[in-house]
Amino acid sequence: MLYFEKHQINAETMQFTFVVDEEPHSVGIDPYNLLIDRNSDDNMDRVTIR
Repeated sequence: MLYFEKHQINAETMQFTFVVDEEPHSVGIDPYNLLIDRNSDDNMDRVTIR
């Protein structure tokens, strides 16, 4: 795990920038399914590196 912190999500579309030591493979919102979620299958996605 390269980075694990809580951040408030308050819009449908948001952009985050993180600086890490290695190239990440994926990103997740609530990857451990701690919050109530009707569709937890969409919590993980691939990373776009610019």
